[in-house]
Amino acid sequence: YRYHEAIAVKLGVDIDKIVDFAITGREAVEIIKESYAVGITYSIIFTDFSMPVMNGIDCTRVIREHL
Repeated sequence: YRYHEAIAVKLGVDIDKIVDFAITGREAVEIIKESYAVGITYSIIFTDFSMPVMNGIDCTRVIREHL
């Protein structure tokens, strides 16, 4: 597993279901925007304070502003 997949599995998330992973905050924002544009919504979004390119706080702020 990659690190983030291992965390999801440890938390009991069935990663065989529809789960998206992003390495950077900017990538997460783009994935979420594209998903919402076609009617896919998320039940939960985990971010990390130290995500590269855009940290989790800024990522969450952008998601809330645009969605």
